[in-house]
Amino acid sequence: MRCFARRSLLTCLLLGSGCLDPSEPGNLVPKTVAEDDTLPRYTLRDGARIHLRTQGDPKNPTLITLHGGPGGDMRGMLGLGALSERYFVVYWDQRGTGLSERVPSSDFTVETYAEDLHELVQRFSADAPVTLFGHSWGAMYAALYIQRHPDRVGEAVLSEPGFLNAAIANETELFTFGLTAEGLSDLGWSEGAMSPDGDARADFLLSLGQGWSQPGYYEDPGDPDNFKAFRLGARAMRDLQSSAKADGKWNFDFSSGLDRFCEPVTLIGTTINTVIGFEHQASRHAPLFCDVELVRVEGEDHGWVNRHPERVIEVLRAHLGAYKGAR
Repeated sequence: MRCFARRSLLTCLLLGSGCLDPSEPGNLVPKTVAEDDTLPRYTLRDGARIHLRTQGDPKNPTLITLHGGPGGDMRGMLGLGALSERYFVVYWDQRGTGLSERVPSSDFTVETYAEDLHELVQRFSADAPVTLFGHSWGAMYAALYIQRHPDRVGEAVLSEPGFLNAAIANETELFTFGLTAEGLSDLGWSEGAMSPDGDARADFLLSLGQGWSQPGYYEDPGDPDNFKAFRLGARAMRDLQSSAKADGKWNFDFSSGLDRFCEPVTLIGTTINTVIGFEHQASRHAPLFCDVELVRVEGEDHGWVNRHPERVIEVLRAHLGAYKGAR
């Protein structure tokens, strides 16, 4: 039923049959903080507004969540609220995605993203290192931050990072995109589909292909619960990935120096994910770290954070410092 409704809306959108006015905010996808004043937000140093929520006692250690993507949002992380019993938990939609304000394409660089996270670390935990929990792209983002600011991180939990440097990325068959390939395909980035509100239309089109675009990651690629989001960020996905490429090849390094970061790192891999699951994490990423504990999650796939947050909480309680004490 959900797929049928989405396809019907797409037909209305593309054929102009008058079902909805796609130029009106909120018709295709939820409004951002720029359009809905009731959404909680934080204004970054350059004026960009991001969707941000906190939970727990600010006197507790700060845990910052990093959602997947690039181009996802915090929705899949919100099931981790039980962690607020020991942590002050920060959830946020990264720059230009989710319910955060849409920004110029020039903002989508790893340098800008690293500065964004550093600003939040300084804002919410100025006097103590933070805990980072990242899933998928969010785990890569955590590694990037550790590389740039190792003294600001006290511990990190990385759930199935895709690849931490270009050498690993260029050797790994990570994506099998359909609608999301080549800038969401000719359909998604065509003049007709992109105007008058290009971001809303592109974000909507990206959501149509998200479930089946990564079949090796999931037991059932068609399960809509594999990836939960309020609103995807199509340009964030396209432009941030493009900024990390040169001549069609990946060209980045989030891994150098990680072997000198000797605070605890928990590296998680699932057994069903055949692309970046446990075997990938054990062979490609674990050797990059100084102090790493590998966790094998049986019977789960890349969607485990979205579908089974209770299992994620169980794993985190077993490994986070506020629960088990210093290693």
